[in-house]
Amino acid sequence: FVFSFFTKGILDSKYRKKHGFVTYSQYLEFILKEKNITSSTIAVVNGPSMIAEIMEEKYAYFNVGSSEKKTSEFISEIFNSNRINSSITEDVHGMEIIGVAKNPMAIASGIVSLMPHYGSNLLGELLSNGFQEVRDLAMKYGARIDTVMGRSGLADFIATATSGKSRNRNFGRKIVGESLSGQEKLSIRDRIEIFFSPKQFIERESDKWHDNIEGTYALSILIELANEIRLPFTLHRILFDVLTRKQPPEAL
Repeated sequence: FVFSFFTKGILDSKYRKKHGFVTYSQYLEFILKEKNITSSTIAVVNGPSMIAEIMEEKYAYFNVGSSEKKTSEFISEIFNSNRINSSITEDVHGMEIIGVAKNPMAIASGIVSLMPHYGSNLLGELLSNGFQEVRDLAMKYGARIDTVMGRSGLADFIATATSGKSRNRNFGRKIVGESLSGQEKLSIRDRIEIFFSPKQFIERESDKWHDNIEGTYALSILIELANEIRLPFTLHRILFDVLTRKQPPEAL
């Protein structure tokens, strides 16, 4: 059996503390062993491959990770076509972490895109600083530099943060758009939730979009990981404060 999944994720603190795992593939491997499913391998797929562009038959690029080379080659061959190119790696752990870590900065990119005096200069500076933070985090947790700077990392980071079809970027534009237009009205429930459970407020706000805004779920967990290794992670912490209305968008 080959378990191949596109779902990028980092376990929350409860599961990390209980099992000592960080990524989904590590947890899945544990579950399979626990159930004595030994004749199986796991493959993880990510990279600059937004579903909207794939549906439009535009070029896309996958990175397939597995501890078994035959497995990654098998999955890669399935996806390869005249418009999809797949590469393989053994750094499954690294590609999962960097694949999750790149999403919050796409939200930040969307936020600043509607601000006065916005331009490519600001975007370049924002993404440079944001990528340095996710690079440091991923490498502290064992990601290889070639993974961080490759398809699963830098390439996907750029695509997600700059594309007009990026769900994360468009969520950021929605947030600041409502704020600038004066349409945003925080309820009493919102204000209580921001005070007692800001993480839940961010996630619930993204749920209103009826879409999977990965960066809203990843941000708090990434900050937790940064805290565990005493990483400053300054720009991501500011983004968290902006999304919970503790700082204005200009803070970015």
